[in-house]
Amino acid sequence: MSEEKNNNEQRLTFGTGGMRGIMGEGADKINDTTVTYLTKAVALWLLQKGGKSIAISYDSRLNSQRFANLSATILTDYGIDVYIYENLMPTPALSFAVKRNGCDGGIMVTASHNRAEYNGYKVYNEFGAQIREDDAAVIEAFMQKLSGDMESVSDKGFELIGLAENTEIGEIHVLGDEATKDFVETVLKNKTLENGETLENIKIVYTPLNGAGLVPVTSVLEASKIGEIYYVEEQKLPDGNFPTCEYPNPEKAEALTLGIQKMKELVQAGNDIDALVATDPDSDRLATAVLDKNGKVRIITGNELGVLFTDYLIQAKVKNGKVKEPIVYTTIVSSKLTRAICEKNGVEIKETLTGFKYMGGEMAKLEQAGKLSRFLFAFEESIGYLCAAHSKDKDAVAAALLFCEMLAHYKKNGKTIITRLDELYAEYGYYGEKTFDFVFDGADGKAKIDNIMKNLREYGAGSGVLKIIDYLSGNTGLPKSDVLEFQFSQATLLVRPSGTEPKIKFYILAKGTSESERMQIIADFEEKVMKLLKKYS
Repeated sequence: MSEEKNNNEQRLTFGTGGMRGIMGEGADKINDTTVTYLTKAVALWLLQKGGKSIAISYDSRLNSQRFANLSATILTDYGIDVYIYENLMPTPALSFAVKRNGCDGGIMVTASHNRAEYNGYKVYNEFGAQIREDDAAVIEAFMQKLSGDMESVSDKGFELIGLAENTEIGEIHVLGDEATKDFVETVLKNKTLENGETLENIKIVYTPLNGAGLVPVTSVLEASKIGEIYYVEEQKLPDGNFPTCEYPNPEKAEALTLGIQKMKELVQAGNDIDALVATDPDSDRLATAVLDKNGKVRIITGNELGVLFTDYLIQAKVKNGKVKEPIVYTTIVSSKLTRAICEKNGVEIKETLTGFKYMGGEMAKLEQAGKLSRFLFAFEESIGYLCAAHSKDKDAVAAALLFCEMLAHYKKNGKTIITRLDELYAEYGYYGEKTFDFVFDGADGKAKIDNIMKNLREYGAGSGVLKIIDYLSGNTGLPKSDVLEFQFSQATLLVRPSGTEPKIKFYILAKGTSESERMQIIADFEEKVMKLLKKYS
């Protein structure tokens, strides 16, 4: 997969979301050459900070292990000790490994939920959190210099580039069964069930979507003595071709088709199935579905599950004093019902920009202040959850356990997660959310997205706007970001380009006095979004 750089090609760049792209030949693709440049840049960034060790993990994607091993070899050339998993392990296990082994950084080889032809590379700091803008800029600058894109720039600040020729070789430490066991046992320490409640009456269908979730998720649930796990056999084992699912994104209903089919078949055969659980290829995101009282499939949205988790954890860990001075993190595009629940229960809530790198960064600040015990929960609407501080990135392994515990708790008390959600709406108001992704492929895709954002800034979002917040230029207390927020009387509309794909995303956050009013508000704003897109694209 090696390919020499062509200076006439557009080069892959490294940002806060890492580097992600289609695998193949060329400087605009993920291959041995681009991974080599990036890994050397990461080595220099680490050394510049005084770092001496790094952890590496990888998912089931094609060439993920190859790129991980290549990175390990390069890093040792710079005198950096490497702690690399022997077998594929999910993103939260990488974050965990950074802290477990006292590393100064981490690398996760993954393209998350993208199609099979993609791969990618994410970088973590010494806290196990994704790096932020300042560190990403340093790595990108080193990468440009190394790949020959900055010949006209002075060498000031790049004195470390020749360091690999003058250093001792670092050591490679293989993280085997013991490290995997440590991760699983750490997740299990955060169990919430008490008073004789168990998972023995819980039966689920589970699909790892041919990703990295099988071993850790199964290990955690079996150790918790879950009643039964039925697998989607076609999606059980790791397979980077993702043969059953063109787009292995459990946030999309199409990725859950086989799992829902399996759940229905089991129920029709007389089995009492509580839920479908799905994890994405690097097992950092969790999707769930249940059957309602009429036997109809109900996919639980990221916002709904985030709200349910927040409410449940307050009952399980705050009201009994287990977590004192609790704090919850969420994002500006996630459900505002979370804030209402937290404020009523005396729980501090902080909103960040979209992305767990920001919430992980806030957790790192807590840790530096010696207050990490305050952490209760973090989530974003795109089915990412973190329910314990062993990781500082979203964790579908721990979230799968928490979900099953929540099912068991409500089942014992004659409820379901749907009836609990209805109770929350009745108490706090009928909050509702909807997200729209619009893809603009091709060479001019980014220009089209930029033009939509430009027009929205210049001409607004139509009548009825009460307040506009521009996160790129406004005084928001958050890092500057290309996000616009339009506040109306019954809803808020947020717009932002995706950081990893050629998409623009619209978020509707509504609140009604009844379910029917909520649905109508969302429908009205959906029409508004389509009109804005047609007008400005």
